[in-house]
Amino acid sequence: MLVFFFLLASLPLFSPGETVRVDEASLIEALEDSPLFLEGEIGVHRATAIRKKIEDTFGWSMEMGFSNLNSNDVGLSNFEPIVRSRQVWETGLRKKTPHGIDLRVGGFASQHTNNFIENSTKTGLRLGLALDLYRDFLGRESKRKMRRANLEEKQRTMENEVHRWRVVNDLRKLYWGLVFNNESLRILGELLQQAERQLVLAERRKRDRVAESDEVSRYASLVTARGVQIQKLEYERENITEIIKEMIPELAEKTIRPGDYHIAQETAYYRQCAAVIKSSRNTPLQYTIYDEIVALEREQSEKNREYHETYNDADIKLVGEAEYFGKNFNYHESFDGFQREGRRTLSVGLTLTLPLGSAREDTIEILKVLENKREKARTSRLLSKIATLHKGMVHNLALLEKIDRNQAKNLTHAENILREYRRKYNQARISARDLIQEENAVLQIRLDTIETKTTAVNLMMDYLATFGHTPCHLNRWATK
Repeated sequence: MLVFFFLLASLPLFSPGETVRVDEASLIEALEDSPLFLEGEIGVHRATAIRKKIEDTFGWSMEMGFSNLNSNDVGLSNFEPIVRSRQVWETGLRKKTPHGIDLRVGGFASQHTNNFIENSTKTGLRLGLALDLYRDFLGRESKRKMRRANLEEKQRTMENEVHRWRVVNDLRKLYWGLVFNNESLRILGELLQQAERQLVLAERRKRDRVAESDEVSRYASLVTARGVQIQKLEYERENITEIIKEMIPELAEKTIRPGDYHIAQETAYYRQCAAVIKSSRNTPLQYTIYDEIVALEREQSEKNREYHETYNDADIKLVGEAEYFGKNFNYHESFDGFQREGRRTLSVGLTLTLPLGSAREDTIEILKVLENKREKARTSRLLSKIATLHKGMVHNLALLEKIDRNQAKNLTHAENILREYRRKYNQARISARDLIQEENAVLQIRLDTIETKTTAVNLMMDYLATFGHTPCHLNRWATK
């Protein structure tokens, strides 16, 4: 018995193939662990890593070194000192600042022997300073690198926000596609049951010699046709659920069906959102961050061009080094000398690195052309996208409203005609073929109405994926 309860407790909470009823809230909550969200965050983390690596170059680092020299060189004269052996120990700290200064501080110990003296030993401290006088003067290049990295990180963060809007609204499109598919299945299910009842009645009428064989055949054919239509919708439903499972892997082993939904309520939210959109004659930049991304893109391109301009610059540094040390014939006594009466040395110099040839100038021109074209292509595309999307959305909303009104009127007229046809059919005044044709016409109108709603929802979700700050209740998920 204990083994039975142990095995029962070890079973998974959800068995494979379990039917799960979903709504917008549950699906969007499950998206938080979706690979699609993680993929969007990769760009942000990569940009953050680049910025952190640049910042790390301005931190302290420890340096240690040892070198050993042995030589059997022969001097050109007896008075030329020839180093026979030398050992050097060094340790210290180094810091590169964002102000164009490279600072080094540490200790050293060295001992050498030549043909005049043996074990000459120095022990002391050393302070080194390198000041950039041109390329990174006062840290202008270092600050430019940091600014570029900060802009890149900020842009990637905004793009990730847009990516999240896009994923959320793509999922909402799928959910409402599932809902409208369910509505179509419900309508066809009712019509299938009605056709089956009509088939039974036609068979009874034939047995009573009231109906002909063709009437039975028509209803049998109608039952088959309705079944085929249902199978097509079930196929579409499975395609939708497969995409949802790819977006939310934790649902991969489950059967997904829509939970409770309120189309009338969501229709009201849709109309309220449509009114907000139509109220903006010009592109509502306050409802999107694409304009901010464009501004960042332009600023980043400007910084990149400035950086490319320095590609061929000379590198001039003022280098200084100061030593305070003791000197004697062994390490111990040289250290004592360092403590009692240290000696001082100071050296100052300049270093110059100057690129030669015209190849670098050609490279600069190529980089500038590349940057200009990249900026123009990206900013033009983004600005055109938001302007075209808003203008097209306003036009499409008006068009869809007309289609919806006309379909509603058409459906009312068609249903009135169908009721009249059924009355006439029951009175044997029209044939089964005429009744079936009218039923098919009403069905097509109802399915067209659902298709129009699906189109309207998809257009709205695509719009909200770009204008993610649109203040309407239908946009409640994207603005969280």
